[in-house]
Amino acid sequence: MKKHYLLLVLAVLGLTACDPGYDEDVAFKNSSLHVVTVVPSDYYSQYSDTTVVYENEAHTLAVGEELLLNVAGGLGVASREEAEGWFRIYYSDSVIFRFDDEKQVVFYKDDSVSISPYNFNSANYQYEEKLNKGITFHGYPYYGKLTFTITDEHYRMAE
Repeated sequence: MKKHYLLLVLAVLGLTACDPGYDEDVAFKNSSLHVVTVVPSDYYSQYSDTTVVYENEAHTLAVGEELLLNVAGGLGVASREEAEGWFRIYYSDSVIFRFDDEKQVVFYKDDSVSISPYNFNSANYQYEEKLNKGITFHGYPYYGKLTFTITDEHYRMAE
């Protein structure tokens, strides 16, 4: 009996990939009482003297809206660090939160204000993950999502 079980386990392991697959999302949520537009600083890729592709675009969020900024995935496992990296690429050197009454607040990559989007230890970030419950890769995160929540505190900082 043990011999058959061992052969079954080896067969199952032989049919799986060497690395697990994962999905990683990064999102904004607008919990303020105002429509807000998130405007990152320019980040671009230049492919030739004439071809420039701007990677970052502004996004407008209605009150209570959540917006998926990026959906990534591949081989490996989901991690908060990877999601933070996607936010850093999106923000680039600075990011503006522009509210519906034209008030805005600007954060720079060196800002350590508690609610700054560059402060990844801020309570404004929530990370959730789902762990694989199967036989292979049991316990590895196959899904992760990091969400930054814009609040009325950001609005009160705006000028």
